[in-house]
This record gives sequence, structure tokens and C-alpha cells, in this order.
Amino acid sequence: MREPSLPSLEEIVRELGNIGAGHAATALATLFRRRIAMDVPAVAALPLDAWQYFFPFEAPVMAVCMPVSVGEAVPQALLGFFLQEKGGQNLLAQLLGKAVDLPLGEEARSALAELGNIVLNAFLTVIGDTTRLRLRGTPPLTATDMLGAVVQEALALLEPSENTVLVMRTRFWAQEAEETFGGLFFLPDQTTLAALQAYAQRTIV
Repeated sequence: MREPSLPSLEEIVRELGNIGAGHAATALATLFRRRIAMDVPAVAALPLDAWQYFFPFEAPVMAVCMPVSVGEAVPQALLGFFLQEKGGQNLLAQLLGKAVDLPLGEEARSALAELGNIVLNAFLTVIGDTTRLRLRGTPPLTATDMLGAVVQEALALLEPSENTVLVMRTRFWAQEAEETFGGLFFLPDQTTLAALQAYAQRTIV
């Protein structure tokens, strides 16, 4: 596999993160009828065996993962969104307007799936617009576990063709609630990664 130019690629990840976060926050605020802000304070492009070190989360996370394909091809890419478990519990409580217990009940799990689906589709749209590819996401999977375990379980459903993971640290605010920390990762397939690299070469001097 050809190694990407990581500095240039990271500039594109930052651009995708800023635009995607804005779209996701707007969609979530509309759905839940609450003021929601989201930003992406840090990004990186890392090897598949090293990306987890970018997220210093030792506790379980609430995660939503979406296998992604180009057109009608077999999914070879993975887009995922996760929140630290405690912060995710508080955020879901803010969105639902009532206390949320662990393990998550049906209503809270449904809210997590909807939140993740909106965030992931916002970023999938931005990636598709940037690469000019028709990216198709499958129904997302939700899980509460250690981050590495969640991702490995999701990767078992795919046929990955690349070794570079694009990662973003995220922060959420729901009205006046405390910050909720989490992250987003994208393991692209060869076609999408090549398109992102081509975009980087065209736009970054």
C-alpha cells in the first residue's frame, strides 16, 4: 500500500472535521430542539495499529459504527463516532430531558443510535462532497465497550483495503451542560483515500 502524505492529509481532515461538525450540530439541534454545539479540537492521520493512542480513553465508550462503501461495492471503509461513557450518559440525559441509567435502556440506546446516525451521515456527506464519490453507509451499529473492542468488532464485518485512519477528537455542548468528549474515526478504502489525497494536492500549497 502507498503511504499517504500525512501532513497534507491532516489539513484535509481538519477541513472535513470543521465542516462536518457544523452540519452535525445544526441537524442535532433541529432534531432535539436544544442548542447544541460541536467542534473538533484535534485531528490526525495515523496507521491502523496506532490510531487508538490518539484517544486517551481508558473507560468504556458509547459508540456508533457505520460500514461504508463506494457505490454498490462491498463495504471496505468504516466510519465511527463515540463518546466517553459518563459524558455520553449526561449528553443523552440532556437530549431526552430526563435521567439516563447504565446500562442503556431501549429509549436511551435509540437516542444514541439517532445521535450517531446524524453525526456520521453529516461527515459522510462532507467526505462524499469533497471526494465527489457516491459513498453509501449501511445501518449503524451501537455498542458500549472499550474503544478498541468496539472497533475490532466492527472491522470484522469488513474487508479493509487501507492502513490509514483519519481521526478527530470531538467536543459537544448541549445548552448549558458540561463538555462531552469523544471522537470520530474514518478508515477509508483505497478509492476514497486516493480521492482525498488528490484533493489535498489540488488545494494545499
